[in-house]
Amino acid sequence: MLAIGLLRTIPFVRFAFALGFGIFVASFPDQISVHYLLIPLLINVLFLFLIVFVPGIYQKHRNRWICGVLFILFLFQSGMILATFNIPTRIGGVYPVEATGRVIETDITHSGYYRFEIVPLEVASNDSLVIGSRDRWQIIVEPDDSMLILPASAGNVVGFKTMLHGHSSPSNPLAFDYGKYLHRQGISGTGFVKNDDFKVLKK
Repeated sequence: MLAIGLLRTIPFVRFAFALGFGIFVASFPDQISVHYLLIPLLINVLFLFLIVFVPGIYQKHRNRWICGVLFILFLFQSGMILATFNIPTRIGGVYPVEATGRVIETDITHSGYYRFEIVPLEVASNDSLVIGSRDRWQIIVEPDDSMLILPASAGNVVGFKTMLHGHSSPSNPLAFDYGKYLHRQGISGTGFVKNDDFKVLKK
């Protein structure tokens, strides 16, 4: 009841809720094309201009609710578009790649392997691998003899070869969807890299 009261009495709460709900909804589909979201947004903006600037429509008090509804819808659509720009590409299948990337996060797994989160820079692949500007990859590198010393740190540019795996959904619908979890964390693909196939190109 308190939330409903706030929505009615404070316009800013309504606007923030519409924007936030759009961001929330956009996180559920696997991949949304921005083009499909821009067309309804432009149509909505056109109607808003018509209602506000055409004489005799907005001036009538009984028509002003239409403008409010369209503006709320505009904020909802804007939230979806903002979220879509930050959602990584959904990679399906497995791709052999030879790439360079900038390390943004490092870690050592419980089994002693190196885990790097990288932003791909240059990618060579025999397949039509689509890479988005917001994509990040997780690569697991085979350790060398000095297992506890990471060969690269955040900011380094590295080169590697791997079979890049997309995040497919589990066959059991009740199982934890680790691929979707990684995708929501901004990681679009994962690959295992042999120690000889990993090099630090620039520190």
